[in-house]
Amino acid sequence: MSYFDNLYIISYNGYCIYNGPTKDLVAKLSSFGLHCPQYHNPADFVIEVATGDFGQDVIIGMENHFRQICEDQTSNCLDRDGVETMKSLSIHKL
Repeated sequence: MSYFDNLYIISYNGYCIYNGPTKDLVAKLSSFGLHCPQYHNPADFVIEVATGDFGQDVIIGMENHFRQICEDQTSNCLDRDGVETMKSLSIHKL
Protein backbone atom coordinates (compact mmCIF):
# COMPACT_ATOMS: atom_id res chain seq x y z
CA MET A 1 0.00 0.00 0.00
CA SER A 2 3.02 2.29 -0.06
CA TYR A 3 1.97 3.46 -3.52
CA PHE A 4 -0.96 5.39 -2.06
CA ASP A 5 -0.85 8.44 0.20
CA ASN A 6 -4.54 8.33 1.15
CA LEU A 7 -7.24 5.69 1.09
CA TYR A 8 -11.01 5.83 0.79
CA ILE A 9 -12.44 2.43 1.64
CA ILE A 10 -16.08 1.48 1.36
CA SER A 11 -17.81 -1.50 2.91
CA TYR A 12 -19.71 -4.15 1.01
CA ASN A 13 -22.89 -2.11 1.49
CA GLY A 14 -21.41 1.04 -0.07
CA TYR A 15 -20.57 3.29 2.89
CA CYS A 16 -17.21 4.72 3.88
CA ILE A 17 -15.36 2.75 6.57
CA TYR A 18 -12.00 4.53 6.21
CA ASN A 19 -10.88 7.84 4.77
CA GLY A 20 -7.36 8.94 5.57
CA PRO A 21 -3.63 8.43 5.23
CA THR A 22 -2.43 4.96 4.32
CA LYS A 23 0.07 5.03 7.18
CA ASP A 24 -2.75 5.39 9.74
CA LEU A 25 -4.93 2.52 8.49
CA VAL A 26 -3.65 -0.26 10.75
CA ALA A 27 -3.83 1.94 13.87
CA LYS A 28 -7.38 3.05 13.00
CA LEU A 29 -8.48 -0.55 12.48
CA SER A 30 -6.95 -1.40 15.87
CA SER A 31 -9.04 1.33 17.48
CA PHE A 32 -12.10 -0.66 16.38
CA GLY A 33 -10.69 -3.86 17.86
CA LEU A 34 -9.48 -5.13 14.50
CA HIS A 35 -5.84 -6.13 14.89
CA CYS A 36 -4.01 -6.94 11.68
CA PRO A 37 -1.83 -10.03 12.28
CA GLN A 38 1.89 -9.28 12.23
CA TYR A 39 2.67 -11.02 8.93
CA HIS A 40 -0.65 -10.30 7.23
CA ASN A 41 -0.87 -7.83 4.35
CA PRO A 42 -2.85 -4.77 5.60
CA ALA A 43 -4.50 -4.41 2.17
CA ASP A 44 -5.82 -7.97 2.36
CA PHE A 45 -6.88 -7.43 5.96
CA VAL A 46 -8.91 -4.30 5.20
CA ILE A 47 -10.60 -6.11 2.31
CA GLU A 48 -11.64 -8.84 4.75
CA VAL A 49 -13.01 -6.15 7.08
CA ALA A 50 -14.83 -4.33 4.26
CA THR A 51 -16.48 -7.50 3.01
CA GLY A 52 -17.92 -8.25 6.43
CA ASP A 53 -15.66 -11.11 7.55
CA PHE A 54 -15.51 -9.57 11.04
CA GLY A 55 -19.24 -8.95 11.34
CA GLN A 56 -21.87 -6.35 10.63
CA ASP A 57 -21.42 -4.57 13.99
CA VAL A 58 -17.84 -3.63 13.11
CA ILE A 59 -18.94 -2.26 9.74
CA ILE A 60 -21.74 -0.20 11.30
CA GLY A 61 -19.39 1.22 13.93
CA MET A 62 -16.83 2.27 11.33
CA GLU A 63 -19.49 3.74 9.03
CA ASN A 64 -20.93 5.79 11.89
CA HIS A 65 -17.48 6.99 12.93
CA PHE A 66 -16.53 8.27 9.47
CA ARG A 67 -20.03 9.66 8.83
CA GLN A 68 -19.70 11.74 12.01
CA ILE A 69 -16.26 13.03 10.97
CA CYS A 70 -17.69 14.05 7.60
CA GLU A 71 -20.67 15.79 9.18
CA ASP A 72 -18.43 17.61 11.69
CA GLN A 73 -16.15 18.87 8.92
CA THR A 74 -19.08 19.97 6.78
CA SER A 75 -20.78 21.84 9.62
CA ASN A 76 -17.61 23.90 10.02
CA CYS A 77 -17.50 25.04 6.38
CA LEU A 78 -17.79 28.81 6.30
CA ASP A 79 -16.75 31.26 3.62
CA ARG A 80 -14.68 34.39 4.37
CA ASP A 81 -17.73 36.39 5.45
CA GLY A 82 -18.81 33.74 7.94
CA VAL A 83 -21.71 32.57 5.77
CA GLU A 84 -22.31 28.87 5.55
CA THR A 85 -21.29 27.48 2.18
CA MET A 86 -22.90 24.11 2.77
CA LYS A 87 -26.34 23.85 4.33
CA SER A 88 -26.60 20.10 4.67
CA LEU A 89 -24.73 16.92 4.03
CA SER A 90 -26.12 13.91 2.27
CA ILE A 91 -24.39 10.58 2.63
CA HIS A 92 -25.13 8.59 -0.50
CA LYS A 93 -24.81 4.87 -0.81
CA LEU A 94 -22.70 3.82 -3.80
